[in-house]
Amino acid sequence: TLFHLLFSLESGYEWGKGLSHEKTDAFYKEIKEKFHGEGFDTDRTGCTSQAMYLVKGKTRLYVHPMEISGYCETLHIPQITAILKKGGRTFRLVKDTIAEEVYSFTDEEEMEYYRARYGTCIHRNILDAFNNRRAGKEDILSMMASRINVATTSHLHGIGYDSPAYRFVHEAYDRLVNNGKLKENIRKTGCCNIIMAISNTNAI
Repeated sequence: TLFHLLFSLESGYEWGKGLSHEKTDAFYKEIKEKFHGEGFDTDRTGCTSQAMYLVKGKTRLYVHPMEISGYCETLHIPQITAILKKGGRTFRLVKDTIAEEVYSFTDEEEMEYYRARYGTCIHRNILDAFNNRRAGKEDILSMMASRINVATTSHLHGIGYDSPAYRFVHEAYDRLVNNGKLKENIRKTGCCNIIMAISNTNAI
């Protein structure tokens, strides 16, 4: 089992000011030494040269002077917590949080998860949502996707238009529109066009 972890750190880093190059290098060096000694590898394949990840098995944690966060195997949680609670020359642990379970789904496996769990009720839930709320299509679909979304190793933080949860909800919405059970209307607001939808009760 994987969990989303967040360890808040105090290292002297300040928003807008950051940390001096010397202190930054010392921080990453100490983290690397402490975790290498406990069997963790470090990966610097991120988008910047400073980006560093702690890797062990399926555990993958992003390291920043303000926090260490990412997904972690259950058996590694006590080990990581113990290392960080000891603190070091360049940091101290402020808070540790286990946010939620994380699934190691591929995108297609995640879609299958939603189909299996919500396939029998998603259409009715969408119809109810559009009956009970006066909001734009995207607002309602995003809200519904957020409610069913599960954290995965590839979609750890929330949803986007390309995330499986949103695509699952949108596909169900499209079926309702194509079957005539939802009717779309376009409302012009300023320079924007907002798509609204209402239930077509005669078609249900």
